Amino acid sequence: MIDFRYEKALRTKMAVAVDALLEDARQFIQNHKYLLRDLTNAQLYGLLNIVRNVSEPSKLNQHAQHQAKKAAEAGKKIEAFWQNWDKKLIALQEKAKEIARSINPTWVNDTARVHSIAQMLRIKYVQHLIAEKLNLEKKY
Repeated sequence: MIDFRYEKALRTKMAVAVDALLEDARQFIQNHKYLLRDLTNAQLYGLLNIVRNVSEPSKLNQHAQHQAKKAAEAGKKIEAFWQNWDKKLIALQEKAKEIARSINPTWVNDTARVHSIAQMLRIKYVQHLIAEKLNLEKKY
């Protein structure tokens, strides 16, 4: 049975978290603006597709590490983006646990629920990254 109090609290917490992610994504892109030529829109949209379709955090970390390794082997500076994305994945997973705990402490033990919250955060974060990159490209 769905407890609508918790669902409403989750929607509220997610809205606040997603708003905060916008500024974080903006800063993330600013920190990597020297990579704008190497970081293609196709890579970011591909990342969005992966984030939408893979909910297991360890598989997402493996993808980020694989991309960083490929970039390093090719001698591309984009390796730094992927390494930082890998760290961001961990931070977003922790944020999901924090949100779950704040709504209902028992939710932290519900791995599927925490992964679901984290996936929503990751999707929104990557959407913000795409928007910020496109916005930054217009300026340069």
